Amino acid sequence: MAGTAVAVVAFVRGGCKLADDDDDWTAHPTSMTQVLHHGGHEIAFVTVWVAVAYLAWSLVTHLTGFDGSQLPLFGVAGVVVGALVGLIPGCAVQIVFAGIFLAGGMPLSTLVANTVSQDGDALLPLLALEHRSALLATVLTTVPALLDGAALLVLT
Repeated sequence: MAGTAVAVVAFVRGGCKLADDDDDWTAHPTSMTQVLHHGGHEIAFVTVWVAVAYLAWSLVTHLTGFDGSQLPLFGVAGVVVGALVGLIPGCAVQIVFAGIFLAGGMPLSTLVANTVSQDGDALLPLLALEHRSALLATVLTTVPALLDGAALLVLT
């Protein structure tokens, strides 16, 4: 909680700017102070973004009662939902998804599509530094996820 509060303060003091794809700056830092300032801003941006995403999910869950278990997770729809849930950066959602599978709430093809699609926490630093590269990486994992999940669906 305290770390998120510090990140919000740093984000607000930095002008609430979204992180930029600033290849020119990262190629030629001029001082350690500039490197630390820029790094702190990027960390604050990612932390605030993740906190807002979790807060939004929590609000949706508490206000509507929707917790994801109502999704159609079988057949082709399950494969698509699994791959789309994998687009969410971070690992918490995928851990919940695996728990739904273990409880018998979805078939293996859905879990495989999710597992192949997800980038986990590895996407967060790339998202902060290179938005376009993060989008490309996400697409490059989602297409095989859909193909693998569909193939497993046909085979089972």
